[in-house]
Amino acid sequence: MCRIYGATHPNAKESIRSMFEWVTGILPEKREIVINMAEGKVVVEGMPADERNPMIAKFAKTFNTIHADNLFFEEGLTLEECERFYEVLCLGPRHINAQGGLPEMLKQRD
Repeated sequence: MCRIYGATHPNAKESIRSMFEWVTGILPEKREIVINMAEGKVVVEGMPADERNPMIAKFAKTFNTIHADNLFFEEGLTLEECERFYEVLCLGPRHINAQGGLPEMLKQRD
């Protein structure tokens, strides 16, 4: 989505808000949501995502490229954190990796 819409575009903001609402709707019962990505596969809370969807492999590959094999969403997540996460992703793999990968970039932003 970053290629089409920047982080401040209304469509991007709406997608971020939808993701935030979905995640925070689940967190009270789970306390943490874990997404694992490896070898073109995505596993959400132990359940594999549909591998027939080409976006799943692209999603996994993108996150592997920026040295992020796992995503953890925890109770207390804020909309601002989701927006910041998207802003970092929009910088692109070259920039993110030049800064040490996604985990390092997010540490710098805290």
